[in-house]
Amino acid sequence: MKALILTHGTRGDCQPFVDLANSLSGAGHKVVLGAPRNSARSVADQSIDVVEFDDLVEDMLRDPIVRAGMALNFRGIRGKRGGLRFSRKLKELAPIMLKDMHMAAKFGGDVVIHHGALPGQEIAEQLGVPAARTCLAPFLVPNSSVPRPSVQIRLPKILNRASYLPGRLTQFALERIKSIRSRGFGNFESGNGSRHTMPCRDKSGNVVIHAFSEKILPPEARYPSWVHTTGFWYPKVESQWRPSSELESFLSAGDAPVYIGFGSMVGDPRRSHEIIHAAVQKANVRAIISTGWGGITRSDSSDQVFYIGETSFQWLFPRVKAVVHHGGCGTASPALYAGQPQVICPFIHDQHFFARQMHMLRVAPEPLPQRNLDATTLARRIRQVVEDRTFATRAEEVAQLIQPEDGIGSTISLLEQLTGN
Repeated sequence: MKALILTHGTRGDCQPFVDLANSLSGAGHKVVLGAPRNSARSVADQSIDVVEFDDLVEDMLRDPIVRAGMALNFRGIRGKRGGLRFSRKLKELAPIMLKDMHMAAKFGGDVVIHHGALPGQEIAEQLGVPAARTCLAPFLVPNSSVPRPSVQIRLPKILNRASYLPGRLTQFALERIKSIRSRGFGNFESGNGSRHTMPCRDKSGNVVIHAFSEKILPPEARYPSWVHTTGFWYPKVESQWRPSSELESFLSAGDAPVYIGFGSMVGDPRRSHEIIHAAVQKANVRAIISTGWGGITRSDSSDQVFYIGETSFQWLFPRVKAVVHHGGCGTASPALYAGQPQVICPFIHDQHFFARQMHMLRVAPEPLPQRNLDATTLARRIRQVVEDRTFATRAEEVAQLIQPEDGIGSTISLLEQLTGN
């Protein structure tokens, strides 16, 4: 089988696809991976054909107006201004993104596995092969038991399915902007440019993959047969990443620290630094602080605080005692696997879903949205998960439930069935 994998977005959006690519190649399949440059360079298997995309999202998040809007979840005047700038930039960058995707498509494939926000089904249509549209959170297929991930309030169950409508309309509009047909890339039998917006299995064998554990969903949640909830795409092999001697020394110099990092999300870096530094002092804990994509200003490390850039969560999280993060799938899943209690401070979109579900699982207290973030409240939440052992105990119980799952292995089996290989 030859798999064509297409992804875009932040490091957390892309890393699961990189892990899948490495595992597919290790299972003897040919792989073509199209991904942003920074993520593509983390591919470990040299036999994978890598097509490096422009780091468009990283470039977009450097815009201070967009950053401010995201910190406010696009609320209020400043938030709406950031949201409008975000939409305009997305429209400007779409042709570059689509050109990159079409370059990757020239390598061909027997199946296209693509991030759910990309029009990868159009590539599959061009190649005449099935598509596996992949979601890191359940934002695509309406469900009466699960509200759309971006919803921040508790809804009556009767409104859960309806909550997907605004998002589907927005997604349809964005996909029309990003349509490969509308940009003149490739050759297609039909010309309405709408097929990729339909999340269903059709005569081509298209499916939707939920690349997360069903354990984080309500027990009553049910999806159609063409939706496959595989488990998190979390590598089973031991991480080959190795820490610096300074990090090892910090870890061995005292009590296990708390990890704090907001990944690729960027608000006001100086404000984030001041809040986090004050919260660590108030909570009286040691901390490893990740600066991410510049969302937190870096200062000198000390006996109490150690600053890091990119790291392996698979290696680090078993060595801390709590994880404070923004709610991205790429951070929530390794925290779950490591059996660590969490404090989640979401910015936007599916981060609210993971914040809500981690609280539902009782591995995290109530979410603390970024727009409400302050040092006193953050310190209180950190002390809560560190001092109240029920969070740690429950996190260990959940870890035992999801560790046996093999999301990547299940996905490989599914792709082999789709392609007959």
